[in-house]
Amino acid sequence: TLALAVNSRNTLREMISARDADTAPSVVVYFDVPRGEEWADLVVKNIGNGVARDVTVELTPDLVNTLKDNLMELSMIRDGIAMMPPGYEIRTTLDFLHRYFEAGLPMRYDAHVTYSGGINNAERTTDCVADLAPFKFLSSIDRHGIHDLVNNVERLSSQVAKLHP
Repeated sequence: TLALAVNSRNTLREMISARDADTAPSVVVYFDVPRGEEWADLVVKNIGNGVARDVTVELTPDLVNTLKDNLMELSMIRDGIAMMPPGYEIRTTLDFLHRYFEAGLPMRYDAHVTYSGGINNAERTTDCVADLAPFKFLSSIDRHGIHDLVNNVERLSSQVAKLHP
């Protein structure tokens, strides 16, 4: 009977742990270069299935760019993020890649992310590496969207107006 009770208790603990893992938040930090663009974004994203609360991000070394912005004073880094639902992301532009690479700025940032959530609302941590190296020397094709079309039509319209005052 004792062995059966111990086995049942262990099974219950494993079920609770599995359910917590399935419903827990998981917050990561990474760099993203939108397809066809020339800049990199720093992204903080909840890739888990639960709400992350009280998210803090620590970056080593300090985040820098060629514009000499104090990126460590960004609200999402300085003050943290109160709540991130599943799939939610916050992104900010870091820099134009060619400028960043030419300036010899850090390619790799270690991110330590702390947050709470899940069934037991436990404090959780994720250690990430935000790395720009994979984006160096990549090529892309320029793509044009509706904004480009509008600009060209406006330019054409002003040229036609000059011809027929």
